[in-house]
Amino acid sequence: MKITRKFIAKKANVSPTTVSDVLNRNPNARIGQKTKELVIQLAKKYNYYPNTVARSLVMKKTFNIGFIYTVPITFFLNDPFNNSIFAGIESEIEKNGYSFLFSLLKSDTDINYSVRKMVLGHIVDGLIFYRRIEKNLKNMLSENKTKFVLIDNYYPDMKTNSILPDNEAGAYQAVQYLIRKRALKIYCINGNEDHPSYKERPAGYKKAMEENGLEPIIFSVPPDIENTRVFITGLIRKGDIPEAFFTTGDHMAIGTLRALKENRIKVPEQVKLIGFDNIYLTEIESPRITTVNIPKIEMGTRAVKLLLQNINEEKEPEIVRLPTDLVIRETA
Repeated sequence: MKITRKFIAKKANVSPTTVSDVLNRNPNARIGQKTKELVIQLAKKYNYYPNTVARSLVMKKTFNIGFIYTVPITFFLNDPFNNSIFAGIESEIEKNGYSFLFSLLKSDTDINYSVRKMVLGHIVDGLIFYRRIEKNLKNMLSENKTKFVLIDNYYPDMKTNSILPDNEAGAYQAVQYLIRKRALKIYCINGNEDHPSYKERPAGYKKAMEENGLEPIIFSVPPDIENTRVFITGLIRKGDIPEAFFTTGDHMAIGTLRALKENRIKVPEQVKLIGFDNIYLTEIESPRITTVNIPKIEMGTRAVKLLLQNINEEKEPEIVRLPTDLVIRETA
């Protein structure tokens, strides 16, 4: 027997329209919570799903959201920072009755077929970009008036919805903590890539240092474990050892810690260390690394909420800053 909307409505003793409103998550429908739960329970029991084509035609939406990221697939899947943000996106999309289309661009200059199809073919209601958008794609989005949101990035030259952590405040809090721990010579190890994190986090470091009459000293390195380890080893061999390091990313914090340990410098007794991002690797290093936590899952969920608001109603794009917090462990 074919399970239909009328069948579910009869079982729930409601109208077929009510079934549609519940399963399509119609925000304007006034339906009691018990009725919603009953309809959902019956739909699951009888394995009923709404006709998505008919739903799209009636509501003039695709109920698809696209997710685009510029990175090799192995890096994306293996990075715990990415995974947490992606988990937040996925759960919020499912909660709102949307489907998820996914595309990884091979490079900053690549606009592949799936992305063109999403934008030019209008098979999505909106897009989520993680980290970067290249110039040609920016123009394509603008020309087609595509709704989109950026996670962990923003562009001053274009109006867009963006979700970012409060990088400057997080860095400021971390460095103030080091100063309260009587570290006065504090080096900032910063990533050398063009990204808001590597501009805003050093700004927070610099602000805390200057407010306390201390000299800010910032070094730029490739933001990965090995390059940082090699760089810090070079400082140690020159005898250039501060009382503390603040790194603007956890991979750099791990590289710094490993260099210190290899050179038999005790952490935190001789040198203190704070990272930024709170990836799970900071918990399994020994000693466990003190770091600034970013609400990664919330960044994903807030991105979807902001995008859906923009899809459902005309509103000015906004930049949302989420608060960070200091996670005190063993290195500071």
